[in-house]
This record gives sequence, structure tokens and C-alpha cells, in this order.
Amino acid sequence: MTALRCIISIEAAKQERQKQMKTKIELKVEGMTCSGCVRSVEKKLSTVTGVDSARVDLGAGKATVEYDDSRAQAAQLIAAVEQIGFHASLA
Repeated sequence: MTALRCIISIEAAKQERQKQMKTKIELKVEGMTCSGCVRSVEKKLSTVTGVDSARVDLGAGKATVEYDDSRAQAAQLIAAVEQIGFHASLA
């Protein structure tokens, strides 16, 4: 196996491992009243180590978060939302 093939194989294995560690979770978020609240929750969730994306739906009162479950846990996500004054729970 050439060095290039070896590097490509290692990179492919890393990417596959990262895909397997990603978790998608929905949180129920109470207390949001406007688009500013949505931005605040998305921004706060994005600061949690391991979070890849956070999207909030004001109408549904839910946040959808994709994260690396080896670096973050649901309890950390809930705590982050509650730190900025909203109530959060697993949806």
C-alpha cells in the first residue's frame, strides 16, 4: 500500500468514526417569545463543546441539536439553555 493510499484510508476511517459519534437531539424550550430569544438559544447551544449545529423553532418551542456524544451530553445542553433564563427538557 502506498503512503497516499494509507493516508486516504486513515482519513476515511476518521470520517466514519465522526459520523458514528454524532447524535441528534430535540429539546423542548419554554419561555421564548421572539426571534431574539431564538438567536440567544442557538448561540448558547453552539458554545457547548462538541455541538456541530443548533436550530431553534420558535413556533414549536423546540431546539434541534447535532453534537458529538463523546464530547457533550444532553444534560450539558439543557444546562446551557437554562443558564440564559429558559426552561429546557428532552422533547
